[in-house]
Amino acid sequence: MTINLNSKLNDLRQRRLGIDRDPGLILERGTVQEPYETRSAQVGTRYVLGAMAEVNPRYTEISVEECVRIANQLTKNLEQEYIYCDYRMQGSVPCNTHIRGVSDVDFLVIIKDKYYFDASGPKANQYHPYSGNLLQDIVDLRNSCESVLDKQFPAAKIDKNGKKSIKISGGSLRREVDIVPSAWFNSISYQHSGHERDRGVDILDRSVPKTIRNFPFLHIHHVNDRGTLTIGGLKMSVRLIKNIKNDSDRSIRLSSYELAGLMWNCPPEWLMWRSGYDLLILVGTEKYLSALSSNYELTKDLKTPDGTRYIIDSPEKFDALVALSQEVTEITETVFSELPNSVRLNAGYDVTRRRLALSESYLP
Repeated sequence: MTINLNSKLNDLRQRRLGIDRDPGLILERGTVQEPYETRSAQVGTRYVLGAMAEVNPRYTEISVEECVRIANQLTKNLEQEYIYCDYRMQGSVPCNTHIRGVSDVDFLVIIKDKYYFDASGPKANQYHPYSGNLLQDIVDLRNSCESVLDKQFPAAKIDKNGKKSIKISGGSLRREVDIVPSAWFNSISYQHSGHERDRGVDILDRSVPKTIRNFPFLHIHHVNDRGTLTIGGLKMSVRLIKNIKNDSDRSIRLSSYELAGLMWNCPPEWLMWRSGYDLLILVGTEKYLSALSSNYELTKDLKTPDGTRYIIDSPEKFDALVALSQEVTEITETVFSELPNSVRLNAGYDVTRRRLALSESYLP
């Protein structure tokens, strides 16, 4: 990381401005200077600040606008076939943990009035049993969505080969959108609370075919809730490790979902942000990943925020975690080496004192 840090910093900048995916934006955004770029003259520190920072809110708004635009076309045309749907975003964008200026978006298209439910829930006797074949209904929904997209976005590239989603990009669209046909599942928790965060979705895996049950809104809720508790620190940490993974030469095969889940399990006090002390987040992240990578028994028991599965569920994923931890430790050591000589000499080689020195570094 240290050897190619200037290159990594340039890659980070292009990714945040969207230039990596749309080179044409270089004329529009190439001279844009973001706040993190003026907060430190040191390359390593500047990289970390940029890696933790949220993407320009306007770039995120455009992602939402494109989803609304697609939803409007689907609604108008699907309802002519008496297909009624709800539309929701899932993934990194609604969590504000995405790291790209031009970020692709996961967009659920959910059958509105047909759903499965847990028969042991308190409201099960109020629901009508699902009539028909759920799997076939989602297959039919996918086919109808593909037809509408072909008709309404003739200049766009529409990739229909995905197992779970239809990918649409180009033409007049400013973002790549993955459209995921699905249906609702009313869990026991949802029947108790009535909160949509507790409601599941059954998505189609066309390659089998079969349906897969997920709880994306519970994941979003927990990440957002912990983000609020840590004054944004959790999300800064997630963006940090996603960027570091993206720029690493090591093989780190952990998904965005898994990375968010790992840091969600971190003790909140380790990720509590304070204005001007952003390096607290780097220290907390490095400390936690170091602890995990040296304790397989602890790590294998960590669950995703929605509680549905274990995060590190194979030796290969633990190896990926170890590689990520090594990467974060290296960048932490680089940032420490950029502190004033007097601070570094006082800390010496003691890991705890080095972490404290970074935590106490104020960046206006």
